[in-house]
Amino acid sequence: MKFNFVSIIYNPKSSGRTDRLAHQLYTDLQEKLPHIGVEAVPTKYAGHATDLVEITGRTRQNVVVVVIGGDGTYNEAVNGAMKVPAKNRPIMFP
Repeated sequence: MKFNFVSIIYNPKSSGRTDRLAHQLYTDLQEKLPHIGVEAVPTKYAGHATDLVEITGRTRQNVVVVVIGGDGTYNEAVNGAMKVPAKNRPIMFP
């Protein structure tokens, strides 16, 4: 599957490194894949990763979602992906 957008969803409160990891991945992707759109979005409340992944899946096509955080953040992201019809569901990476 070809993809044209990467959404990095991270929980800044998960550990001391998530901010840095998310921004490093964002920078690396922009540098190595300049033709791909990239965003890095921090979660701001419980359930936010669910909302972010669902909105991303419903509004974009051919999306890869990278989740940086703990088990809870990843669980929320998977729940958001499952709310999206299978044909539009983003590819997920923990």
